[in-house]
Amino acid sequence: MVTAQDFDNIVIHMPILTELDSDDRKDFISRCSRTSFSKGTMLRDKKNSIDAVMLIKKGLLRIYTTGSNSSELLLYYISDNTGLLLSAPRLCQSMAIDYKIRVIEDTDAYVIPDEYFSYLERKYSKIRVMVDRALAVRFDYLLTVISSAIQDDLSTRLKKYLKYICNEFKSNDINLTHEAISRDLNCSREVVTRFLSEYKAEGLIELSRNHIKVINL
Repeated sequence: MVTAQDFDNIVIHMPILTELDSDDRKDFISRCSRTSFSKGTMLRDKKNSIDAVMLIKKGLLRIYTTGSNSSELLLYYISDNTGLLLSAPRLCQSMAIDYKIRVIEDTDAYVIPDEYFSYLERKYSKIRVMVDRALAVRFDYLLTVISSAIQDDLSTRLKKYLKYICNEFKSNDINLTHEAISRDLNCSREVVTRFLSEYKAEGLIELSRNHIKVINL
C-alpha cells in the first residue's frame, strides 16, 4: 500500500492515472507498493523475473543481453528520468530477445501487480494506448541497437551510445568509467579510451577521470 502523496508522485510520471475513478484510485493506492533494490541485485535472469509494472522513483536499472561467450550488450537503461518498467511477460512479447536486468544504483520503485495493471488496461483504453506506445518505443530502440551492432563501425556506435546516454539522463555530463562503456558496447576498454581521446582532440567532448562532457557529437 502507498500513501495518497505517493499516488500524486506517481501521477506526475503517469498522468494517465488521473483517468481513474474514485474507487479505482483507492484500489490503486491499496494494491501498489513501494520497495527498494540494492545495487547489484538481479531483477531478471535465469532465477529471477518481474511479474509487475514498476515505476522508478530514484535509481538506475540496466537492461542487457548476453552472448554465448557471456559477453554483454546494453539494450537500454531505465532511470528516474524514464521511469516505467513493464513486467517481464510484456517485455518478452515485444522484444523477442532474452534479456537481463541488473540494479546499477540503489533504486526505489513503486510496484504495481501485473494482474491489477492488466485490469486497468482493459477498463481504461488510454492506459492501454500508453503501454502500447511504451512497448513500441522500446522495440524500435532495440532494433536500432541491434542494427548498429551489426552494421556500424565502433566509433559510430560509441557516438550513438554517448548521444543516447545524454538523452536518457537529460544531461551532457556522463559519469561512466571507460570499463562500463566498453561493457555496454561489448568491446575492449582500450579501444573506448582511444576513441574518446580522439574525440577530445577534435573538440567533440571534454574528458576527465570517470567523466565525459559532450560538446558536439
